[in-house]
Amino acid sequence: MNTTSIIAKNTFFQILSKVITSLIGLLTRKLLTNYLGPAGFGDYVFALTYSSLFSSIADWGTLVIGVREASKNPSLRPSIFGASLVGRLVLSLVAFLIAIVVFPLLGVRDIPFSVIIISAVLIIFFALKASFGIIFETLLRMDNWLLVEVSASIFTLIFFLISVIFQLPLISFFLSLLGATSLSCLCAFWLSRPLTSINLNFSPSVLKKLLAEALPMGAALIMFTVYNRIDTIILRHYRSASEVGLYGLAYFIYENIILVAAYVINSAFPLLSRTGSELSQRDNFRRIYQKTFDLLLILAIGAVVSTYLLSPFFVRIISSPDFMYSSTLLRILSFSLFFAFLNHITGFGLIALGKQRAYTLATLTALVFNIGFNIIFIPRFGAVACALITIGTELTVHVVSLIITYKYFKFLPSWISFPRTFVYTLKKYVRR
Repeated sequence: MNTTSIIAKNTFFQILSKVITSLIGLLTRKLLTNYLGPAGFGDYVFALTYSSLFSSIADWGTLVIGVREASKNPSLRPSIFGASLVGRLVLSLVAFLIAIVVFPLLGVRDIPFSVIIISAVLIIFFALKASFGIIFETLLRMDNWLLVEVSASIFTLIFFLISVIFQLPLISFFLSLLGATSLSCLCAFWLSRPLTSINLNFSPSVLKKLLAEALPMGAALIMFTVYNRIDTIILRHYRSASEVGLYGLAYFIYENIILVAAYVINSAFPLLSRTGSELSQRDNFRRIYQKTFDLLLILAIGAVVSTYLLSPFFVRIISSPDFMYSSTLLRILSFSLFFAFLNHITGFGLIALGKQRAYTLATLTALVFNIGFNIIFIPRFGAVACALITIGTELTVHVVSLIITYKYFKFLPSWISFPRTFVYTLKKYVRR
């Protein structure tokens, strides 16, 4: 099976997973928005956003680096999988403790502390589930990941429905997420057993190397998470919970659309890692890089146009009329999708080449840009400022990433080759 077919096959399973989970998610969001209203949904979004700020500590770049190292060293995969699992669990415990300690310092008193505790516990279980994702991504078995994600969505919907039927408080929805994630972890473990072993008796040097390689990536991931989430925290400080809910719904749709780009790069990254590690394979790396860039460019254009045109429809089907202003915010965010899609290949391309330290510069630049402008403009313009600054942040990441790529490798992707890649891929599947 050639490169394009491998990427397309695994991307298909991920997109299929997203289609199914999105359909289930429509019902889930409909339940939440109708039951909680803009203010209650704003508190739900804030609590999840707050815990996600610390989830990057639990990851610390070990997911991406774990896939890269396991792809490059097939004989060491059981030890790498074991080291990733143990390392991520330890880091998630650290993230949980930091989240609990920091929250009282924010001065947010209208959200029960018990809700924050449960949302912080989710960090640990999300880290565990993602550890199995490393196995499926490395082995290019995203069909198994489809089953894990779908099971998590189904369990979440069932538990949320029970909470609504019995008119339970906000904390019940976080307990529902905790139960659903736990069950999906068991599903992931069961599906991974026939594929590979997980060596928990690995050499400490394996974990040490993994963490050392992940250190700059972890710093970049933390900065990436902060500039993607901090606007919600700042918005909650200056504006109402209802405005957070309206922006949170728009951003939820925006993030789900971006996942299409993540699925493409998840399929391409193991191939980029294998070819990027050897100078003799550099031509193959450029070929895979360009084809992935072409595919993401096509998808980016489609995502911008369709999201802008269909934003009122998207908002209407997953919420109540009280949330229709979210469609305006989503239309602004739609322009950010173009750069957000392409940033997946420019960023992950640098990581595959071992230049994660250089990539940190791009995320640091974006972080400074994002926080600075959010602090200045959110107090006056609220959620509209959040959406506009998101566009500027993604553009900043893209430009800096391209500059770094050219500096180290004298290579920039072509912006005009995507029609050829599109026609080639279409012909391959028509013949089948």
